Amino acid sequence: MRNAPELVGAAAFIDPICFLLPDGGVLRNFLYTRPPLALDHWFHCLQRYLVANEATVQDCFRNCFWWSQHWLHPSEICSDSVVHLSGRDSVAEARRVHSYLRSWQRRARDWADRAKGRRRRRVEVHLHESWSHGWLMLHPEEQRKLVAKLQAMLRQQDDWTCEAQTSPATVLTAPPYEAPPVQQTPLVADLFGMARQVRFHLQDAEGDTASNGSSESVDDLVHVS
Repeated sequence: MRNAPELVGAAAFIDPICFLLPDGGVLRNFLYTRPPLALDHWFHCLQRYLVANEATVQDCFRNCFWWSQHWLHPSEICSDSVVHLSGRDSVAEARRVHSYLRSWQRRARDWADRAKGRRRRRVEVHLHESWSHGWLMLHPEEQRKLVAKLQAMLRQQDDWTCEAQTSPATVLTAPPYEAPPVQQTPLVADLFGMARQVRFHLQDAEGDTASNGSSESVDDLVHVS
């Protein structure tokens, strides 16, 4: 959605962890919280001891997962979308995410009312109270409903595009989406490349000094510049 929003016609978020990611709930629930030894928490126990405690999963989330790069703000959703949340999710805090998205929807609706003629992106949020994380995969009927909903969103998007092309003076599309810059952490190879460039620059400066017969050293040149 950030790198190529023009390619997204409709989107589905299934028990997403990208919303409210900076709050630390996902980190705490997935890596540190120990499930109670009770029958109604059997799925959390399986998830904790068979998935979360696996060595490569722990290494990924503790050492290789750049949390700030995977956070998604609702305003960055660039198309009509459907969000499915599980009320008994042991990873994401579903009820907080549900309230957060509802609050954002009200603010987005107010903005759309002020911006007359602009099409507001629709985000449908569904909270399933009795589901655990990933249980949508166990309900084929809900999966069919989701696919039908995404197809309807795509058709509606095509209709809006056709209307905007035929009568641009009266139909306004949503404002263009501008993805915020993502700060990448420099890799070791990049640091070595920068060091080689500095070394080559110093060697060139030293060679120019020797050819000109100057007595200034490379350190003096660096100090002067």
